[in-house]
Amino acid sequence: MEEEATEIVKLKDLSGARWDEDKSMIVLDHEHYTNHVKAHPEDEQYLNKTIIHYKEMMYIAGGSMAIGQYAKDSSDPLSTEVVNLE
Repeated sequence: MEEEATEIVKLKDLSGARWDEDKSMIVLDHEHYTNHVKAHPEDEQYLNKTIIHYKEMMYIAGGSMAIGQYAKDSSDPLSTEVVNLE
């Protein structure tokens, strides 16, 4: 369920996507939908269709899932240097 919730969070951020809160649906216009599903057929189940049990899923898995967008690896610095301007 957590993987499914993470995928939904990513899809909600697609370029051209609109979230319909009343229907719990990620809405894409015909052109965006067709192009995306052609490249990613596994996502079809979440696009332009009501996502059944969406609210329950987000409640269980958490509405703001970590999707790795700002993740760092072990070679990335944890902070930046502070420069004294005096």
